[in-house]
Amino acid sequence: MRKRASASAQLLEALCEMRKQGQTELDGRPIKLVIAGDGPARKGLEQYAASNALPVSFVGNLSQTALPPLCAPTPPRAPTRRTAGTRG
Repeated sequence: MRKRASASAQLLEALCEMRKQGQTELDGRPIKLVIAGDGPARKGLEQYAASNALPVSFVGNLSQTALPPLCAPTPPRAPTRRTAGTRG
């Protein structure tokens, strides 16, 4: 990945590291990542995911109404730049 990695790239790298350590489940459920969007980084992210056999689905651009069902079953979330370092 590039020097200043995007949030998506960081998630893929973290998922790769987790799999290397043998962690493929969270709370008894398989870890899977869904990435929405068609930005310029998509091709590189897809190549990274494929070369590391990561369980990732790239779903392209989605409407705002299509996003909530994808997020609902995944309570653990990675901090974003906006929320990192804040107290909840």
